[in-house]
Amino acid sequence: MALGADRVIAYDKGGIDSLDGTFDLVLDTHGNLTYADYKRWGKRGVMVGFTTVGNLFGLSLRKALGRFPLALVNAEANATDLETLASLIKDGKVRVHLDRTYSYREIPEAIRYIEAMRTRGKVAMTWGE
Repeated sequence: MALGADRVIAYDKGGIDSLDGTFDLVLDTHGNLTYADYKRWGKRGVMVGFTTVGNLFGLSLRKALGRFPLALVNAEANATDLETLASLIKDGKVRVHLDRTYSYREIPEAIRYIEAMRTRGKVAMTWGE
């Protein structure tokens, strides 16, 4: 709300399916709303990331065939951006909340956890022993 949002709705608090009203912008920072959700609630939408590949493909197809203004935002990592981000974290300018950390051997379990949409922060993978 400090950034100008009139209303913030936590997906895990319930009540999102019974939400009524139309908003200037629906910003889904979890990436699990449907195309119909965006159209029902907003004049335009932005999806940041995605929770399942199926939802990403479905939204991409509907966006291509429809007229509703919907932006799909996904990050593309590169060395320069990762170095900048690491520097910001090291300097304490960006804080990362880790929910869970998994070994690379536990990738299937980590994916199941993420897809269950119950994360309370970032899920990290470790590659070393």
